Amino acid sequence: MRLLATVLALLMLLTGCSPSAKTPAPQESPAVPADQPVELTLGMAFGFPREALDEAISLYEKKHPNVTVKVKELRNGQFMLQDGTPNMAMYEGIDIAILSETFARGLQRAGQTRDLTSQRLPALNPAIADLYDEVSKIDGQRYGLPIVLAPGNYLVNTNAFKQMGIEPPALDWTLQEFEEKLTQLVAAGGNANQMLSLVWEPFMRAFGGSVYDRNTGSYIADTPETRQALAWLARQVQAGILQANQSTTGTFMIGGPQGMALVPNFGLATFSGPGMDLQPLPRGPKGRSAPVSATMGLVLNSTANPEVATDFLMAMVANPETQVAMARAGVRPVTDSSDALAAWQEAVGDRVVEATDLSLQGAYAPANISYLPVIDALRPYLEGKASLDEVLPNAINLNK
Repeated sequence: MRLLATVLALLMLLTGCSPSAKTPAPQESPAVPADQPVELTLGMAFGFPREALDEAISLYEKKHPNVTVKVKELRNGQFMLQDGTPNMAMYEGIDIAILSETFARGLQRAGQTRDLTSQRLPALNPAIADLYDEVSKIDGQRYGLPIVLAPGNYLVNTNAFKQMGIEPPALDWTLQEFEEKLTQLVAAGGNANQMLSLVWEPFMRAFGGSVYDRNTGSYIADTPETRQALAWLARQVQAGILQANQSTTGTFMIGGPQGMALVPNFGLATFSGPGMDLQPLPRGPKGRSAPVSATMGLVLNSTANPEVATDFLMAMVANPETQVAMARAGVRPVTDSSDALAAWQEAVGDRVVEATDLSLQGAYAPANISYLPVIDALRPYLEGKASLDEVLPNAINLNK
């Protein structure tokens, strides 16, 4: 017995235990110290709903009473310098930034973002899981976490259609129906002049045509599908349905109150307006595609509290309670949470949920690529002034 007691005593000594000691409960977030105050400053770009951000901060501070998260609003015109590099003076004192994908990638290229590759992601909505991974990485390194992913859609004045004696398009429509509806709209005096640059890649993909290749920087390739797509696009340009806008054109959308405008992102806010409906882009022989924009959350390398900043960012996308709260404020959920999706559907309505359903999209077009150079090269063909064989090499060789 004395030998057994000695052995037990030695075991307790080696394991740091005593007969009366209790095993400490594991911390929920080991990255967040509970014994010292931490203050984070979050830089928020225009466009992200402040109510949703306040909900996320409130839930996090409630869980971590020693952490305070302050918000600094970042103005769009201050993001970049004239040479195209980030304006780092604007990010002084910022721990976390919530930016569009374009500006987020600018910070990553400048070496200002923390590597989040090792972060374990939550269970994502299956419809966006691959896209979430694609937009959050550059050369295999995860530079940020998408807070929102949403496709571009048409904004349609259905009242104007009906006043002109035209039935508004069905939610699931084809390229042929798109052509028919907008031809009717033009004949009735409506404005159907859609910027070709905004729908270039979605419509090319709808035919299976070649589009921008991130790896090579090439915009187009000579394939039967590409030629089929270009023939259709040229017909729309010559009919006045699509406008082959020039690189100097600054107009973003010109659909007008009696037409249709392409809007970039309805994953961020509630949608309302009498007679105004969201309409998915039409599907072609190879399915449907849409430009998808991302709102990225970044942890800056300059932060004094990288672990806490990363933990807060992860909570925005991984905490089910936070996803539901932000969904109620109009932010499209990224996690595979039926509660969050139901909350978002209640906030924005069934039509918006259906029109922006990413699972309906056959392919994803990055929203931050300009197709104006390739349109400039192909303009003589699109306008019926030259053959495709005459101008296609100019488009193919743009970046060579």
